[in-house]
Amino acid sequence: MKRQDSISEKVAVLGTGAVGSRLGALFAAAGHEVVYGARDPKSVAAPLGGSPQVVDYATAVRNATIVVLAVPYAGASGSVAADVLAQAGPFQGKILVDATNPLAADWSPLRLVDTSAAEQLAKAAPEANIVKAFNTVFADVMTAEGLVFDGGQRPSVFVCGDDAGARARVGALAASAGFEPVDAGPLANSRYVEAMAHLNIQLAVALGGGTQAVFRYVRRRSA
Repeated sequence: MKRQDSISEKVAVLGTGAVGSRLGALFAAAGHEVVYGARDPKSVAAPLGGSPQVVDYATAVRNATIVVLAVPYAGASGSVAADVLAQAGPFQGKILVDATNPLAADWSPLRLVDTSAAEQLAKAAPEANIVKAFNTVFADVMTAEGLVFDGGQRPSVFVCGDDAGARARVGALAASAGFEPVDAGPLANSRYVEAMAHLNIQLAVALGGGTQAVFRYVRRRSA
């Protein structure tokens, strides 16, 4: 699956749930070096996709070039994601990919006014190059087979961030793993991308559409 023009990255995936483990497996299959970070590594029962290595958050981040945050954004006592970043940092010189969504325990949206989860996390880790990505794709399709839909179509991944170089690196990572990246501009646009995730959940859960569905952004070709 690895593309010839892609750069091999050292990827730290913070979180060992469905999204983290499946993204990690896709990255490893694409030829990237993957390590998982967990709050309690010894509690992770079995090796995860693409890597048997599960360490604490800070150890996972230490040698990574790209860090993927794949934990719940919020919890009963506050921001789970911000707490993980506090344990995992610092992030100088690293790209930090926010794959979270602002959701309550029942998957209903947390309404953030004039901001986004990604922008809030950027304040928690100001030294990192924050990029929003992967949050509009359900874990249920994050497998090599699941990513391919009718006609060979693949899920669009919307990539937001204030650093164009960081957006390009994350886009290349996504493409190597089998997604189709879309440069979605500055980090403030993550407000719209997070709203897309809320819509996706409504279509899948509230309206019964199921989680075997993805967003596709298609541009009309010039005549």
